[in-house]
Amino acid sequence: MFSWVQQQTQALGRDLTEFATVVKSDAETIARHAELKRAAKSGAETPLQQFQGDIHVYTDPVGDDDKLAQWAATAGWSLAAFSEAVETTLAGSDRVATFHGELVPGAVSDEEFWKRYFFRLQIWERYVSRRGGS
Repeated sequence: MFSWVQQQTQALGRDLTEFATVVKSDAETIARHAELKRAAKSGAETPLQQFQGDIHVYTDPVGDDDKLAQWAATAGWSLAAFSEAVETTLAGSDRVATFHGELVPGAVSDEEFWKRYFFRLQIWERYVSRRGGS
């Protein structure tokens, strides 16, 4: 009898932990959406706009060639493979389009511009996801 009660208590504990995790995740998602709506209404920049507005995203060398190569292999990087994402980004972000027009091809090649952008974007997205931001 004691082991059955203990098993049930442990199962209940696991279920409550899972429930709390889901509720917390949902609450964070709702809070992020509310923050984005407030930012849009107030004209404030979203975190993505801040990221895209940092010229160093496009101009600074990555610094870790091994991580960049690993990402490129995993993501299937080539400018042709990412062409749809490039077009979507250019159409959706005046800042990225402006930097692209100013920097390519004089300061950085088209390939390097986009490779740096998408590599850093996935790092930024992981960071924002982990910290619960938007």
